[in-house]
Amino acid sequence: MKSIFQIFLNIIKFILWLMFNRIMALPVLISYMFVTKSPSLTFQIIIMFLGVILGIITTKILYIIYKKRIIKHNPLNLEDHVSINKSNILTWVKIIILSVIMILGKFIFEHNFMDGGNSNTIATNSVFDSYSISFFLLLVLFGPLCEELTVRGLFFSYFNISDGKFSKIVMIIINGLLFMALHGSLNDPSAIQYFVVGIILSIVFIKTKNIQYSSFIHVMLNLSAEILGILNI
Repeated sequence: MKSIFQIFLNIIKFILWLMFNRIMALPVLISYMFVTKSPSLTFQIIIMFLGVILGIITTKILYIIYKKRIIKHNPLNLEDHVSINKSNILTWVKIIILSVIMILGKFIFEHNFMDGGNSNTIATNSVFDSYSISFFLLLVLFGPLCEELTVRGLFFSYFNISDGKFSKIVMIIINGLLFMALHGSLNDPSAIQYFVVGIILSIVFIKTKNIQYSSFIHVMLNLSAEILGILNI
């Protein structure tokens, strides 16, 4: 009974943290919906600073919570340090290569199987078109960092009960489905893309036991998507 209650409590906590990691986007979204869809440069810069401040605060809080969680419950032996040194340079090379492959794969998939994107992509692009300066850092930096800390870091620290192979496989699949759902993809071709990306990021996270690597890939995916979008490629 106690374990069931703890699982339920962890689900509630996780949902609240998922909601929390969206706070940084509020200045942009509120401005877009209730103020103006054609903001001046000055207004965009003001909104950008508000978003950056909230992004820094949100990322810092989530990182602190993640560190506390893996101290309390860490069957996967996850690490919390961020580093680039001689001991992990080969890992970084592999991660960079994987990032390039995923970017190319995403580009090919979207240009062959997707037409206009899903509702989440269309809504995001609409906001970005109006608030490109304000929204850019949220989409390419703070957004992916906070998503990794919650969707990968907190998810596995809350729900992965052991280091067993079966447990990890089940959690990786569930995580892929969660990532797919969070990006508005349930019944269109992009569902496959987000599910696969979620699976790969989860595997990278579990294999490396460090959130920095999946975060880097996620940032690169978002950055490349926005650059290609700006260039209209």
